Amino acid sequence: MIGKIANDDTMAVINAYLGGILGSYGSDEAVRITIAALKPERLEDQICLKSSAAVSRLQFVSSEEVLI
Repeated sequence: MIGKIANDDTMAVINAYLGGILGSYGSDEAVRITIAALKPERLEDQICLKSSAAVSRLQFVSSEEVLI
């Protein structure tokens, strides 16, 4: 399965909406800003392999070192 996942920003946006930070709670402006921030195209993709058959089809392609 491939689909969008909520990232850490999702709860921050919801809390900002509920707290009135994005405009008066329930106002058209606050709702518009909140929905725009939560649109699925802004979220990252997630891949879920639900069977050992799916996992067995994985093939290593490459790696990259990331320094933090």
